[in-house]
Amino acid sequence: MRKLLVALLALAMVFAFASCENETKAPYEDWTGIGVRIAKHTNPSELQEGAECQGNYDHVKSATYKDGVITVEAEVDSMTPYNSTNPAQGKHQWFALFISVGEYADDESLKINDSATLEQARQGDTDKYEAVVTGDADKAMAEDEFVLWAKADEPGKIKLSREGAATLELQIKVVNVPADASGEDA
Repeated sequence: MRKLLVALLALAMVFAFASCENETKAPYEDWTGIGVRIAKHTNPSELQEGAECQGNYDHVKSATYKDGVITVEAEVDSMTPYNSTNPAQGKHQWFALFISVGEYADDESLKINDSATLEQARQGDTDKYEAVVTGDADKAMAEDEFVLWAKADEPGKIKLSREGAATLELQIKVVNVPADASGEDA
């Protein structure tokens, strides 16, 4: 009887260990090195949106990434809605972020929103955000980044996928912070 109990206990431990080993992990665990930072264009005359766009940049105070969520703190009440360069996207409180894909920049299977490669996602923005244009290397788009235009008034999501990893859906969360009463950036 004792041998039977020991055998049953051992069998139960094997099943328990096997089920722990097969636990589903969160998609962001397959994606180390993802990052986000505020994209500020220092020469708004080069952008179709001009001053409205620059003003919205100035109202974005911070951007962080953790566990599949991009959290942006912005003075949403002070942001100006303007039309996208794509009329189908409408009039919103647009702002831009640099999304870093880190070590996956050279991964040819990387897709942004199921179709665009990193190179495709960078098209049209590379010349606007290079160090020569911005005058500041810290404001330039890095080789592993692309620009994500987001809506403060209608936060959305973006998907990253690659072979061998779960699809990562980045949720964009915009937190409205009060405008600086002094009129100066903090």
